[in-house]
Amino acid sequence: MLCVRVEVMFSEPIFGVHIDFIW
Repeated sequence: MLCVRVEVMFSEPIFGVHIDFIW
């Protein structure tokens, strides 16, 4: 089972990057 989730949120005051790798 391979699950890859990439979430990128970009805003002027807030910058966040969330990456999950489940093998």
